[in-house]
Amino acid sequence: MTIPGISIVRSNIITAIVCQPERFKNKHQFWGYCMLVRHIQELGVEKIYGNKRVHGPQRAARYFYWCAESAMRTETTLRDYHDALRAKGTSAKDAKVALARKIASLTLNLLKTTIHTTTITRSI
Repeated sequence: MTIPGISIVRSNIITAIVCQPERFKNKHQFWGYCMLVRHIQELGVEKIYGNKRVHGPQRAARYFYWCAESAMRTETTLRDYHDALRAKGTSAKDAKVALARKIASLTLNLLKTTIHTTTITRSI
């Protein structure tokens, strides 16, 4: 809930979807799981022969998009990040996806550190 755009309900749902954040080596794997990236296979400059998308729970992508929309309505650094992308000429959709990825990265980092700290505290 410390991340702008994530309410208590969304934070519990995202935690339930992720379950074990340590299974993701990095944020890129987490983005793939949350369906926030797409891999396009190209042959040369003009020919596209494949379009892969990692299949995870579709609701994860929806929740991060909703969090991005909520963060865009607040006066925080996440909105500043979105506005900076728009000022560079990024389309509205691409800026929203970038913001959703940023929120997902922050969420993964927070879940990893919180669960790791909780495990250490309980073992002592």
